[in-house]
Amino acid sequence: MAMQLGVSYLQALGLDLVQGSGLDLVSPRGLQAVEASCTPASKLADVFSLDFEMAYASALTKFDSLESYFSSGMAVPDVAAMLEEELRSDKDFLPALQALPDSCRDAELRGRMRKAVGMANSLWKKSGGNAEKEGAPKKIKDVVLPWASIDAYPEWIAAVLDTFLDASPEEQPDARRHLEYKLLELPVCSASVKYDGTCFGKMDSGELVGRKHVLGMLCDNYMKTSTAAASSCDAAALHRALAKMLGVTIGPLCIWGELMCNPNFYSYTDRGLFAKWICFGVVAEVGLGDLMSPDEVAAKLNQVVARLKECKLAYSVSPSGRLRLLLCPALQRLLQDVAGCEVAEDMHPGLTHAEVVACGAADLRDGNNEGLVLAFFNREGDHKASLRKWKNSAEGGSVSLRHANLLRERLGRCQDLVEEGRLDVRVVNMLTTMIAVAEAQTNPSKKGRDKAQKS
Repeated sequence: MAMQLGVSYLQALGLDLVQGSGLDLVSPRGLQAVEASCTPASKLADVFSLDFEMAYASALTKFDSLESYFSSGMAVPDVAAMLEEELRSDKDFLPALQALPDSCRDAELRGRMRKAVGMANSLWKKSGGNAEKEGAPKKIKDVVLPWASIDAYPEWIAAVLDTFLDASPEEQPDARRHLEYKLLELPVCSASVKYDGTCFGKMDSGELVGRKHVLGMLCDNYMKTSTAAASSCDAAALHRALAKMLGVTIGPLCIWGELMCNPNFYSYTDRGLFAKWICFGVVAEVGLGDLMSPDEVAAKLNQVVARLKECKLAYSVSPSGRLRLLLCPALQRLLQDVAGCEVAEDMHPGLTHAEVVACGAADLRDGNNEGLVLAFFNREGDHKASLRKWKNSAEGGSVSLRHANLLRERLGRCQDLVEEGRLDVRVVNMLTTMIAVAEAQTNPSKKGRDKAQKS
């Protein structure tokens, strides 16, 4: 089932893959010596093939369409090297990569990646694609305000539990109060739908951007999808409003959202979501000035933080002034009323972590959506917020099973503490529910464009 989803996803992105018992993306030419000397055992190879497919599909959503790189003159090895670097930084994929023998690990990954990118390049050429200047690629402008990847929610829950479980006997009562307050009492900021499209943004300058690179003002089609939905967004108006609200100069600003490029995933066409741009956050630079002293920078950022709290905006901000606004009621109003954007739906407003898990589990088990994105405050009165994603089991593949094991390792100790009267039973219920979601045989409807047209 996970294999089918991986294949469907890659097909939806334009790769003409043939599905068998496992996708053999390793070129038979050039890697024959490697295959003869160090190909992993059959079972390990099958597992690695699946993990590679899932990681590759994930990597493609973090870059612009491969056609844009080919059109700019980038060669297959260069594009493959760019994607390979992304896979090597994917901590969900690293266990599968490290399970391969040291002697062939690098060649195995590099061969699979070059084969996959080569197939995409061949399809692009067959469809009439031509590089603008062969051998002299034009400069591709990087996005200056990227939307950072989101870590997994189950891993955050495990880390929060460890802080409590690892506390010394004298520290455990306070640790318990902190844990139960965070999970059972403090409402999350938002629990919005995680849509399965591609990360897409609009700068206050009017330029459109993919996850990694600038697309320009004239990009009317991206990932085989019209960008018309972003035309009504007034990012410049939001830029002016935010500067006025915070009382500081704001540098570049980018509104980020999900461009719904997969018409046949999760019934998006039937739900009226295909080709929409659904916004979920903002990244901006706070104007600090090159000549400001460290003390002046700190004072300016403290001023910004105070205003963010007054405006009830959920945020994170770096020492250099990089500001990220996370989805919350205040930002939702700004995006809708000022910028004119469609905003991701908050499925469980005003609920605690435990309540979101209880209410959201059925939707994930049934595969109605890819997942939930939770934005939450770290403590009461502090609007500095964190962001985590909770995905259905079909999306995670082997990662979901790892998350289930991660939570189960802590479940037994928590159950013992509940029996001893030293932990609220709702924490155990929360863990049990999350494990059930991770282990569910979820099978969402996800057809690639070509396959859907033929069916």
